[in-house]
Amino acid sequence: MTTYSRKERKERVLKYFMATPSKPKNVFWGIILVGLVVLIIKGYLQDDATGIAFIIVGLLGLYAALKKFITITRKYWFEFKRSEPKATDKEMDGWLSDCYRIVLEEAKRRLGIDEEDISADPFWIDGPGAASSIAPGRDLVLRFNQHNILLLFLTDHNIATYKCIFDLGLGEILSDSTQEFPYRDITNLETKTAADTFYYYKGAEKTMVRGIQTLSLHTSGGNLTSANFFFRRDIDEDYKVPPSNADLTIKAIRQKLMEYKNRYGHHRTA
Repeated sequence: MTTYSRKERKERVLKYFMATPSKPKNVFWGIILVGLVVLIIKGYLQDDATGIAFIIVGLLGLYAALKKFITITRKYWFEFKRSEPKATDKEMDGWLSDCYRIVLEEAKRRLGIDEEDISADPFWIDGPGAASSIAPGRDLVLRFNQHNILLLFLTDHNIATYKCIFDLGLGEILSDSTQEFPYRDITNLETKTAADTFYYYKGAEKTMVRGIQTLSLHTSGGNLTSANFFFRRDIDEDYKVPPSNADLTIKAIRQKLMEYKNRYGHHRTA
């Protein structure tokens, strides 16, 4: 994969979420310009008042058409340079892989989890941050620039969590936090439709992204952690949702809570 400077990477990711303008219809404008030129020539060939009228109309039309064509062309190139070159789907996925590595290392460091620990392989929830842009790639997979990531380490007696916002353009964690939830204090594992609203562009049409849900953990003390994720069965069929192991994560948490309840009898369900 090509190596970019920090500024180049930021710009390529930003442009990934900008719509590339459609090229001006040169054939259409070509036909108009040729037609006006023919009208002017016809006027020169007619030595009368009608010929003069053809020339005047042709010249005025040619001036107006050229002015309009130049304006459209300039606007096209301005918008094209503003939105290109974009990051490729492969580059976006490569940077996302780097993101996961960086986030996992930081999570283990912050939570003090050793590689030898049986819980060192966490469960993941990854969805768009509240300020994220979303766009489909050439492969139709929806991607986003700010990732709201929640890592859950299932230990014997609690769920240790690391939550962060990772900016794919900067390649950095913008904000993060850690929390630990003893199994005996967890009262509810909740999934519901996300309160945040996200959009992507289908051509020039702004379209709401459907199928984003929020996973939340509640405790008897009022503590809460949550993260957005894609619910695969409720997404616009014109596009594909990004890979997700949210279902596996939710299932694993429920199983761990049930195991703890059966062993210690302390878990309280909502």
